[in-house]
Amino acid sequence: MIAVIEKKVREISPKALKVHLPPFAAVLLAGVIILYVIQPATGWLSTVLTNFILFVLSKGGAVAGSVIAALYLPLVMTGLHHGLTPIHLQLIEEVGYSTLQTLNSMAGAGQVGAALALLIKFRNDENFKATINGALPVGILGIGEPLIYGVTLPLFTPFLTSCLGAAAGGAVVGLLGFGARAVYVSGILAIATNSNVLYYIISYGTAVLGGFLFTSLLKLPAKKVEE
Repeated sequence: MIAVIEKKVREISPKALKVHLPPFAAVLLAGVIILYVIQPATGWLSTVLTNFILFVLSKGGAVAGSVIAALYLPLVMTGLHHGLTPIHLQLIEEVGYSTLQTLNSMAGAGQVGAALALLIKFRNDENFKATINGALPVGILGIGEPLIYGVTLPLFTPFLTSCLGAAAGGAVVGLLGFGARAVYVSGILAIATNSNVLYYIISYGTAVLGGFLFTSLLKLPAKKVEE
């Protein structure tokens, strides 16, 4: 937006002011637009989305939690989950915790379970084991990208079973109704930030177990793993 404004101002500004006026006007006008138009609009949108999510979780329960958790890994894969930060903060402000943040943790837990199943399934493949062993510890700590890009997504079907594991944990979260008091603290570290520690442990364990069991049922060809 600033670049567009600066370009337009530069077209109409006198030659003597072409150096200083366009950037000054661009920053000034953009600031006014952001402060008085965009910020109120996004604040209203954030409130609407927060109320909608609360409504869905209160009415949908386990089903809503399952669906949202299953869809979280594709969001993490593309980086779009960072766009939910204002909603997390709004939820924490309104109800004291963000159920969405806990559902995000379930996505990572599903991947941990899938990685453990692959570790056992291909225990004789030293190269693949090294890949998993490098990505698994940070996955347990809540950073899912190494497992996504290094292990599950290249094989594709384990990525889907990770989503199913996340759905299992998400169903428990939706059923029990709790959430995280901090943003983007996931994995086992989120035990300290959730509104109910026991519920979180049960949900996280369910997601890990789900990812493990669903992935254990897969028949992956060794050639695909080598590739």
